[in-house]
Amino acid sequence: MSERRTEIVVENSGLYVNGTIVSSAMMIDAYLPCLGPPSRTFSAGGPPPVGFRNNHVHAYDDIGVYLTEHHATRLIAEINLEFSLDDNDFQLANPFRGVLRINAQSFDSDSIDTLLKSPFIREDYFAGLYSGRVASTAIFVSTLRRRNRMGKRRGTRYVTKVSLCESRD
Repeated sequence: MSERRTEIVVENSGLYVNGTIVSSAMMIDAYLPCLGPPSRTFSAGGPPPVGFRNNHVHAYDDIGVYLTEHHATRLIAEINLEFSLDDNDFQLANPFRGVLRINAQSFDSDSIDTLLKSPFIREDYFAGLYSGRVASTAIFVSTLRRRNRMGKRRGTRYVTKVSLCESRD
């Protein structure tokens, strides 16, 4: 089976997935033409209270992407690109190996750490979390430090995940 190459583009004109403009305020059906069906869909967290529903996660294991669906609205709340298999939230089978373009600047798995030096990203108040915005798309970057021989995290940070969502101003 040939490997799918995914392209996520964030520009002033919008958020694009494989050439199709998307909004995080869309249901999963709107993502099917550009991503295809998810590898698996599951409920995040423990059992919800009676009469309620947890957020759903739509995982695309082959491309290292998952979509988070809001529990009440059933709209996609965010698009997540996992760059590290060691530290990913939902144990995707593969890391993201596509291309992320933000304002014509390209990032792939080999250059994603340079995203932290981009003019549209700033460090947040919590260690290891960075954020930015391009038009109505919010960008959140999660990082960790590498482990040394003793298992302690030291040194330069590396990107583990990039999350994209429409801001709701």
